[in-house]
Amino acid sequence: SKGAEAALLLSGLRSDIAAVIAGSPSSVSWQSMDMLGFITGGTSTFAWRDEPLPFLPYSGVNFLDGPTVLEIHANSLQSTAKHPDAQIAIEKIQAPVLLLCGGKDVIWPSCEMADALKM
Repeated sequence: SKGAEAALLLSGLRSDIAAVIAGSPSSVSWQSMDMLGFITGGTSTFAWRDEPLPFLPYSGVNFLDGPTVLEIHANSLQSTAKHPDAQIAIEKIQAPVLLLCGGKDVIWPSCEMADALKM
């Protein structure tokens, strides 16, 4: 899933990509998932030319309630409109794109995000 996120981001930045296959894709560039990041506001998972890419921060994370990783991602996606620069610009990808998702993905809502990319 992080590999699919990276492939989609990179394909939007480069014109020499021939095709993209993204399994369990993301529709946004995510905050790096680390404990310190949840406290400090986080950093981007990815950078381009030594500059961090915009990212969707995790929101609604309360470790005392023990949310699942899927719940953390699903809750955070609700704030996508507040972070438009974190959305993966699939329209900039010049290559054909194949998106594959699983309805029972327990990490993030990959089918919901694949649908968001198709719009």
